[in-house]
Amino acid sequence: MGVRTNLLALTPLAAETATCAQNGQDLPGMLNFSAEKVADAIQVLNAIADFLPSGSNLTAINTAITALT
Repeated sequence: MGVRTNLLALTPLAAETATCAQNGQDLPGMLNFSAEKVADAIQVLNAIADFLPSGSNLTAINTAITALT
């Protein structure tokens, strides 16, 4: 599984959520936000990949996309 998939699969425990809330943080919201940012990065990398010729740079971008997905 990639980074985004792992983030979306996290289900915070009630105690974890409560601890974050006591400190003014929204744990489920932060997890969703981080998954959205990873999705944004994937979208940008895909746009870059569309313009790269085959070669080591395209391979590296595709590897990053796979890891993030």
